[in-house]
Amino acid sequence: MREQNGDARPGIIGLPDSIGAYDTIAIGSPIWNVRVPRIMFTFAEHFDFSGKTVHPFTTYAVSGLGHAVEEYKVACRGATIGDALAVRGEDAENSRPDVVAWLHQIGLLV
Repeated sequence: MREQNGDARPGIIGLPDSIGAYDTIAIGSPIWNVRVPRIMFTFAEHFDFSGKTVHPFTTYAVSGLGHAVEEYKVACRGATIGDALAVRGEDAENSRPDVVAWLHQIGLLV
């Protein structure tokens, strides 16, 4: 809550120099209080996503995707936000079929 209320941007050590080699990016995080962790904004705001498709995926306790799709639309400048996936944390251990189906759906697994 403190990070969200303060619109924090925690630092990340070892960010890649570029995402230029990628056309499609799956970006994942938990959902905290209906929102993505602020460190995800640190990552997203570091790059230009023009011409790229971003597929958010999350784990959650109560709120599903929460505001992830809307937040990534703002943070990932220039990106097209594609199909997203939300996995309930308690179900993550058994979610492989859903994850595989989603990866096929978005074209990252053939």
